[in-house]
Amino acid sequence: MVELTPDAKAQLDKHFEGQESIPSIRVYMASSCSGPGLALGLDEKQETDDVFDVEGYSFVVDKSLVIAASPITIDAAQYGFSVSSNLEMTAGGGAGCSGCSGCG
Repeated sequence: MVELTPDAKAQLDKHFEGQESIPSIRVYMASSCSGPGLALGLDEKQETDDVFDVEGYSFVVDKSLVIAASPITIDAAQYGFSVSSNLEMTAGGGAGCSGCSGCG
């Protein structure tokens, strides 16, 4: 299940304003300096996806991720969106020599 907060809907409405068609929005696992997390991207539905139509937007999520992470909540953030779920993520990374910022 995918939930969309009113702030996230307003931000999506602003982003897609004036566009004739709105592509599907994928929720997927991504990795970063701070470890794994859920992210959003524009994509097409695949055979292994579930589709959730929420507030006029079509969200595609791999079925295995839906099982592990539901409910998935999308909210507006200062720079884009935040995606939260019941999925436990292990923290990692950092700003040391092996982190994204590197040394030097």
